[in-house]
Amino acid sequence: MKRRKEIFWGLLLILGAVFIMTSRTGFFHEIHLVRLILTIFLVGILVENLFQRSFGGILFTLAFLGIVYARELGIVRLTPWPILAAALLGTIGLNMVFHKKRETKDPGFYWKDASKVIDMEEEGQVQCTVRFGETTKYIDSPVFCRADLESTFGSLGVYFDQAVPVDGNAQAVVNVSFGSMELYVPGSWKVVIDVDALFGGVDENGRYEPADGGNTLFISGNVRFGGLEVHHI
Repeated sequence: MKRRKEIFWGLLLILGAVFIMTSRTGFFHEIHLVRLILTIFLVGILVENLFQRSFGGILFTLAFLGIVYARELGIVRLTPWPILAAALLGTIGLNMVFHKKRETKDPGFYWKDASKVIDMEEEGQVQCTVRFGETTKYIDSPVFCRADLESTFGSLGVYFDQAVPVDGNAQAVVNVSFGSMELYVPGSWKVVIDVDALFGGVDENGRYEPADGGNTLFISGNVRFGGLEVHHI
């Protein structure tokens, strides 16, 4: 898989080099070099996300291409924020419509998307980062302490229902930028949200049902041009 990516990007760069050289001879003289490089980069990302069937990656890449070629497409009035907002809402909507079912698994920390990198500094602490893609993560740690979660131009869903917080308390630090994040916590967990939202939304859904010896999840961080949803399940 890695070799295929290298070949794909290599061929794309070679085509870009040929395009630059031919443009110096008078062909494609109206194409600006910076826009050409951006186009090559964005088209490469678009193709990768098409193969990965990532709604967020596809829509946001198309949005950026629309911004780059807004004048030619006649959509100057739709750039940059309207088209980015449309990509965000489209990502959230498509992920809700085509929501993936949870899979059976063994205990431990698992990524549903195998192409993502797992970064665990130590037991009980998890770090999940999604950029230009979508991933669902399940936390099954018996000594869960903290989760650092980031979604940038992507979609991240995290399930806490199999996690066991140490001393009944756990922390989730979120960072959402032009993306979406959904956290699924047991209905018996108390959730304390202290998130700074700028041009974004933070919602808590479902019913909190207090229980003796219940756990508490403290959620902090930032949401910028995105959305964070907490679901009691």
